Amino acid sequence: MQRTGGTNFARWLDGFTGKPLALHEPFMETRILGHASRGWRLNQNVSMLEDALCAALHQRPSLKHCIDTAPVQVSLSLAKVAATLGYVNIFLYRSVALDRMLSAHFARATGIWFPTLIEGEPPENLEQALQVTPKKQPTRIRRHPLKIPVEAMLEQERCLVRLLQFLWKSLRNSPARSRTIAVSYESLYCSGQFQTPPRALAQILGLLRVDASEKACRDSLERLKGQGEQGTRSLYSQLPGYEELARSCVLLPTFNPSEH
Repeated sequence: MQRTGGTNFARWLDGFTGKPLALHEPFMETRILGHASRGWRLNQNVSMLEDALCAALHQRPSLKHCIDTAPVQVSLSLAKVAATLGYVNIFLYRSVALDRMLSAHFARATGIWFPTLIEGEPPENLEQALQVTPKKQPTRIRRHPLKIPVEAMLEQERCLVRLLQFLWKSLRNSPARSRTIAVSYESLYCSGQFQTPPRALAQILGLLRVDASEKACRDSLERLKGQGEQGTRSLYSQLPGYEELARSCVLLPTFNPSEH
């Protein structure tokens, strides 16, 4: 899902493993493999979709896929094709749903998706955030309303978690089980100073056949932790509807990688 630290983590893997750069959300309709999503939207034919995915991935490019940026069937078929082609499947998730939801809504409302898009210091309040024109984007930015659509966001989160859990169970109950690993945002970005790297990372690097010492892994993770903070987290509680969303999130289902 978006706002789980996937962009920085994918770049970290790119640099640490020395493998070709990953394709980021390539199945969005306007991106390099968007023809698969467009074909599904037009034809609703699973066989044609899976053929398109097989053709697109036959050389096994690395991918960063967010399930909330493509049709559900694209994610379902992608899991099937990836398992067949021998991909290593990494599920990056956030244990605290509220943090991810607020981060995503703030990004859509302000156009600020990454710290590198901010000129100068981070905004100090919502009014300043709305005046920011992110770098590398047109002056006219399509922003969403600032007020949090609480019910719509809660329902979307329920659907996304159900889909993520289904994909996880499907892969863990397939021959791709040993190549399917989950790692949380919190273990990468919120764990204080690393004494030892998260166990899942050692498994990931092993599957990718990367020979790295514990110290090298730990040092590179320390650098990774500092890359994703854009300095706007303190503004989330100022969003209209924040308190209602925070109360309601307590009852939301969460992704649980121990279920398979």
